[in-house]
Amino acid sequence: MAGLLNMLLHGIPGPAERVRDFLTRQNAWFETVLAELKRIQSGEDDAELLPLIESHSVLLEERARYEGEFTELAAEWRRVSEGLPAKTRAEIRALAQRGEALIEEIRAEYERAIGALGDQARSVKGVIEALTKERNLLRRYAPGQSGDALFIDRKA
Repeated sequence: MAGLLNMLLHGIPGPAERVRDFLTRQNAWFETVLAELKRIQSGEDDAELLPLIESHSVLLEERARYEGEFTELAAEWRRVSEGLPAKTRAEIRALAQRGEALIEEIRAEYERAIGALGDQARSVKGVIEALTKERNLLRRYAPGQSGDALFIDRKA
């Protein structure tokens, strides 16, 4: 009781407020990541991928930070959630469900982007193979040294 009174007097947010704040921040981050992924058009411009590739390590660090914070908050939430009003629990549940939906959208966008990259890779591989065949064909029928009397007809 003294802890609750102390929190109220000093304006320290309680568990529900901290969980609400965390889920709101995390969902906003998910929406930012999703928007970045949706900007990548399949096969349009490779330059669109560079910012995402360059920011990958930052995204992983941010995700790890959110996971660490979530672990702490989830344990606290399990301890106190039963004593909270149903309205508060429903609000937190709605925020959590929105986060789960955003994660699913992010997963689908990553799969789409990976599929598009796979298509591009297969296309580039086909072009490289065609160029290799053409180069080999040109080498095979290229004329010999100009000092050779029969250099034009050498491979005829």
